[in-house]
Amino acid sequence: MQEIITKIVAEQAALLIVAFVTTSLGAAGTFAMAQLGRLLGERRADLLNHKLGEAISRAAAEAAKAGLTGQSAEAWIADYLRQTMAGTVAKLKTTDAGIAKRISAQMAQDQLANALTRPGVPVLDAVRRP
Repeated sequence: MQEIITKIVAEQAALLIVAFVTTSLGAAGTFAMAQLGRLLGERRADLLNHKLGEAISRAAAEAAKAGLTGQSAEAWIADYLRQTMAGTVAKLKTTDAGIAKRISAQMAQDQLANALTRPGVPVLDAVRRP
């Protein structure tokens, strides 16, 4: 009789161990997939932001060629982005206000970069890179 009880307890213990290991592996896999999804999502957002920044720089150059400045240039660039980068803008889930801020920031950054590379600024001539 004691052998039967020992055998039943051993079988139940084995089932519990298998269930615990299976559950643990499932939880670890779910955690790993969530982390991978987060990492890939961040990389994708970075790539989309980079593409959007390049598009803003191209559009700003075109606006400058057309003689547009200030608010009119920003409005033209925003329309350009909505037409040519609609998918990227949608994937980033950005609003019109967000696009306007991004355009202003990118234009200011581009103007600063151009000013820093222009010769004739004595303080910056020493640190200017070709």
